Amino acid sequence: MPEDQNGDKVEPLEPSTQETGLDEELEGDAFVAQPPERVPAEETFPISSGEALTSQETAEITMRTRVPVILLGGAQESGKTTLLASLFWCFQRGPFSGFLFRDSFTLMGLERRSWRSRTASMGLVADIDRSKLATRRYLHLQLKAESALGLTDLVFCDLPGELFEAVVNRPSASGEISELGRADHVTILIDGAKLRRLDLRQSAQRDAWLLLRGFLDSKELSTSVPVEIVFTKIDLFGGEALDTESTVDQNLFVSEGQAMGFIENVKRDFKNEFEPMGIQLTFFETAAQETGSKYELGHGIAPLLKKWASAVRPPSPVIDNQALKYPVDREIDKFCEREMGLDK
Repeated sequence: MPEDQNGDKVEPLEPSTQETGLDEELEGDAFVAQPPERVPAEETFPISSGEALTSQETAEITMRTRVPVILLGGAQESGKTTLLASLFWCFQRGPFSGFLFRDSFTLMGLERRSWRSRTASMGLVADIDRSKLATRRYLHLQLKAESALGLTDLVFCDLPGELFEAVVNRPSASGEISELGRADHVTILIDGAKLRRLDLRQSAQRDAWLLLRGFLDSKELSTSVPVEIVFTKIDLFGGEALDTESTVDQNLFVSEGQAMGFIENVKRDFKNEFEPMGIQLTFFETAAQETGSKYELGHGIAPLLKKWASAVRPPSPVIDNQALKYPVDREIDKFCEREMGLDK
């Protein structure tokens, strides 16, 4: 038994609650240790930031349900991001193309791309934030048809134009665009600002042609995937030269009728080249921004949206009974034939 400083015997003390970390209750003549009370952690729910999605975040959406994925392709400043921003603006005005806006995981991402076109941005000229080379981001919209039940989700690949320009120069670069293998629609944009100039329109047509050809030659794009060819910025046809074109010879600009005639020639060339390969081609002409011309905001985007919302699913395989016929001796093989209807 321990002693104090004076040499007297003292009883040992029980360990305190602070030392043991346990609550104690007196039961009879003994202390009974009680485990500490556990406080359940607060339940947390992840909230989307609203910014453009990463590949992993997009996969979580596409794995839950069948979501059409739209790949927008084209050179820099051909109008890819502007087209998506214009679609966003149209829904801010109300129902559009037979759809109601329902939800979006990327509202901040869509608004961020539209900011420079807002009055609040204090910009002198309406513009759009371009996709950066180092980023591969995806935008999401959820729509509801006005005349039907159910929701339609759409995912748009917002990729930088440099990736597509690399495919034009080197078709094998298509392998760097992994989204091609998952795309339900491939939409290739041709810059209308170039189509109205004699010195640029041939190169604009050639680049779009080489881009689609590069996708197909690399085998990254299936011939069963629908392809939309979109002629953008047709509101510029027959209009004044832009500030960036102030030094261009005015004789290089063509009339609106001549520009539209050239578009018809481009359509014919694409059909002759790609439709024999089984490609489903559709053509659209858009004027995404309001420029005070005869075209309203989002001109030509409504039929394009309807096309996107109708995802094409692969057809069911057709079984050729004759091709599958083979001599069978085992009972299990005969049973399989009967189940598949091949014994007739």
